[in-house]
Amino acid sequence: MPHPNSKSRIASSKPHTKTGTFEFNPRISGQLGIIKITDKDFQNHALKAIKWHQEADKKIKSAFYTACEQLQQEAKKMKTLNEM
Repeated sequence: MPHPNSKSRIASSKPHTKTGTFEFNPRISGQLGIIKITDKDFQNHALKAIKWHQEADKKIKSAFYTACEQLQQEAKKMKTLNEM
């Protein structure tokens, strides 16, 4: 079992537009807890954090694909040089 203060945490969030509440489901050390957040400022902060993480994921994927393309180009150059 991981240490309770470990950084390995999985969280999923979904806003509830009908009730105005925000449900946050953190999974820490294999345990699932549900926290209902009704404070608007905290909701906004949580939504900004989710958007920030989504943007970071996009940037990481973009950098990964760019690196893969560069590796493919280098591999083609090496193959061309070997054929000479």
